[in-house]
Amino acid sequence: MVVHSRFLQRLYSHPPVDCLYCPRIEGQVILSTDPAQEGKIHAQQDYFRQGLAGQSFVQPPFYSPSLGKTSLIVSRPVRNKGGEVIAVLAGRASLQRLNEIMQERSGLGDTGETYLIGANHALLTDSRFPEYSAGKTYIHTVGANAAVDNRQSGSDVYNDYRGEATIGAYRWIPGLEVGLLSKLDLSEARRNTNTILMITAGVVFLSILIAVAVAFWVTRGIVNPLDNLAQTAVQIAGGNLKLRAAVEREDEVGAVAEAFNSMTAQLRNFIDTLEERVTDRTQRLEIVAALSERLTAILDFDQLLLELVNQVKESFNYYHAHIYIIDKTYQNLVMTAGVGKAGAQMKAGGHSIPLNAPASLVARAARSNQIVSVDNVREAPDWLPNPLLPDTHSEMAVPINVEGQVVGVLDVQSENIAGLDEGDANLLRSLANQVAVAIRNARLFEQVEGALSEAHAAQERYLTASWQQVKAAPSGGKHLYLSPGVASVNDELLKQRQRLAFDQKQSELIATDEGDRTEGKALVAPVILHGMAVGSLQVGVSSDAPTDTEEDLIIIQTIAEQLAQSAENLRLFDETRERAGFERLVSDITHKLRQSSSLEALAKTAAEELGSALGASRSLVSVGQSPDQV
Repeated sequence: MVVHSRFLQRLYSHPPVDCLYCPRIEGQVILSTDPAQEGKIHAQQDYFRQGLAGQSFVQPPFYSPSLGKTSLIVSRPVRNKGGEVIAVLAGRASLQRLNEIMQERSGLGDTGETYLIGANHALLTDSRFPEYSAGKTYIHTVGANAAVDNRQSGSDVYNDYRGEATIGAYRWIPGLEVGLLSKLDLSEARRNTNTILMITAGVVFLSILIAVAVAFWVTRGIVNPLDNLAQTAVQIAGGNLKLRAAVEREDEVGAVAEAFNSMTAQLRNFIDTLEERVTDRTQRLEIVAALSERLTAILDFDQLLLELVNQVKESFNYYHAHIYIIDKTYQNLVMTAGVGKAGAQMKAGGHSIPLNAPASLVARAARSNQIVSVDNVREAPDWLPNPLLPDTHSEMAVPINVEGQVVGVLDVQSENIAGLDEGDANLLRSLANQVAVAIRNARLFEQVEGALSEAHAAQERYLTASWQQVKAAPSGGKHLYLSPGVASVNDELLKQRQRLAFDQKQSELIATDEGDRTEGKALVAPVILHGMAVGSLQVGVSSDAPTDTEEDLIIIQTIAEQLAQSAENLRLFDETRERAGFERLVSDITHKLRQSSSLEALAKTAAEELGSALGASRSLVSVGQSPDQV
C-alpha cells in the first residue's frame, strides 16, 4: 500500500504517464502503479501480445470509458539473461495535452475545429460541440472515411457529423494509427475563402507536426526509462539479488524502480531465512514420523491416547494437549487422555462436552470436521474456559477422522497469543491422520482379542463337556507296566506330585531324597489338551539309573503332548462313529415309517422300531386319536 500511494503521488506531479504495470507471461498483472490493475488478466491486449512476441509496441490511442479519457499504451518485453521473455513492462500515457491542442481554435473562426478519430471511427478528442463527446461519437463523414478506411490525405467539401456543409481537410497518421481532421462550415468559409483555406492548411500542417512531436515525446519518455528498468529486472532474474535499480527520476518510473528494490530486498530476506525454515519443518516432520511409528505399534487404546498427548506436548512445546473421544451414543465428547495433573483431574472427574455445545471450540471442530484455530481465545465468543488451564491464550482443535466419521478431537493450547499458526495446523492434521489409523488398529485388536477369548472359552467348554462324556475302558482308561527289579515310589508322594503337576501343567520329578522310604524315583507329567488336563503319565526308574533329568522331562512332555493329541483323535473318531450310527438308525426308522400304508401300520412300525432301538420293555404310539382315547 505504501508503494502504491507513492506511485500515485508521482503520477499526480509528473504527467503525461499516469500508470505503469507489468504482467507476467501468462498475462496476469503482478505489479502496477494502479492497485486496481494488479491481478487482472491482459493476455488479450495488443500491447501484451506484441511485447510477448519480443517487440516494442505503441498501441494506438483509444478512449477508455472507465477512465473517461483518451490514452495510449507503450510496451516492451522484459528478458532474462538467456534472452527469454519473462514479462512485459508497459506504460499508459494520457493524451490530455494533445486534446487541449486539438481544442485550440485560433484562426479557425466561429465554426472551425480539429479533432482526432480512431481506426474504428470513434472520436478521440473533445468536440467543440458539447453534445458530441469523445468515445461515444463515431464519425463517418467523407473525410473520415477517406482518412480511416482508405488511409488517404486530402481535402474536400462534405457534410460534417452534424449534417452541416463544411470544407474539411483530413490526414491519416500511420505512427499513431489515427485520422486527423480539420473542418470549417462552408457558410463561414465563403466569407473569405482564400484566407480560410490558407489558415486551414496551416492549422492542418501545424497540427500534424504537433501530433507527431507529441507522439514521439511521449513514446521516448516512457521507452528509455523502461529500457533501464528492463535491464535491471533481467539481472535480478538472473540471480544478482544484490543489484539495486537506479532511481534517477521522481515520477512513476522512479516509483517502479523503488518497487523493484523493495521486492529484491524481500526476496533476499526470504532466501536468507528459507534454510532455517526448511530445517525447522524437516525436524517437525521427522518428529511426526517417529511419533506415528511409535503410536502405530501401541495396541492398547488407553495407552495409545495417553502416549499421544504426552508426546505432542513434549515434542512441540505446547502449553497443554488432551484428546476427546465421541461416546457410543454420539452425543458427548469425553476427555479420554490429557497431559499432567490437569489432564488427570479432568479424566478422573469424567469431563465431557456435549457435541452440540454452542460455546466450545472442540465441539465446533467435531461438528464441522474442520480444524478450528483461535489466536486469542479471550476474544472468541464460543471459547469454553477451563479453570485448570488458566494460561491458555491460543487454541487449536483438530478432528480425528476414521473412515469418513469423526471419532474424536485432538486439542492443543499455547500460552502465547497467536502461538499456533498454519504450520502447526498442517503438522497436527498429518498427526491426526496417523492417530486415526492407530485408533482403528487398537480397536480392531480389541475386537480380535475379544473374539479369540470367546472362541477359546467356547472350545474349552466344548472339550470339557466332550471329555466328561467319554466312556472309559473297563480298566478305567489306565494301564500299568512294571519292569522287574525297579523300586516303586511311595503312592502318597506320587499322588501329591501328580496333583502338583496337574495344577502347574508341567512335569515333576519325584526322587528318593524327598524323604520317602523307597529307593526309586519317578517322572510325573499331565496329559494337556488345549490347556485342559485330560490324563496323566508316570514313569518310574531306579535311583541308580544314569538318567539326565532335563532330557527325561523333555521326552515325557513330548510323549504326553502326542498322547493328548492321539486321545483327542480317538475321542473325535468315537464321537463321529456314534453320530453316524445315530443318523443311520434315524434314517432306517424314517424309511420304514414312510413305507407304512395306513395309520395303524404307521403306529405299529413306530412303536416296534423305537422299542427295539431303545431297548424299551414297552412302547405305545397313537396317531389320529385324542389323549382320552389312548
